[in-house]
Amino acid sequence: MEKKDIISHLKQSIDEKLIAIQRRFDDLKSDLASDHKSSAGDKHETSRAMIQLEQEKLSSQLSQFTQQKETISILNTEPTEKTQLGSLVKTTNGIFYLSIGLGKINIHNETIFCISASSPIGQLLLSKKKGDSIQFNGNSILIEEVV
Repeated sequence: MEKKDIISHLKQSIDEKLIAIQRRFDDLKSDLASDHKSSAGDKHETSRAMIQLEQEKLSSQLSQFTQQKETISILNTEPTEKTQLGSLVKTTNGIFYLSIGLGKINIHNETIFCISASSPIGQLLLSKKKGDSIQFNGNSILIEEVV
């Protein structure tokens, strides 16, 4: 398994989420336009407020996914001795990819946990090397390989 395969998977996943958000924005715009033509009074104001709240929530998600896409673009693809952003870390508890907090993914029949470097386990894994151990949730985790 290569990092480029994982990065490609992450990019595709984020792009799909961004497309879904844009579609939802378009739907809300359409809802707002049709609501404007057919409603009046309190019902109209409530409907508009609900749409605006949804737009704010989508804007926040859009910002989050855009930031994740930027993080993906700066991931280190070269092997390193010590873990850093972009490191693939094989441990006794699974394979972790220090990248974005996307969670569990499957590539080439292998499970990889995509975690943010700022997550609790991500912070513990940073600047470690093969043979180091970390303690997480009462478990000792041995770093078997850093790619």
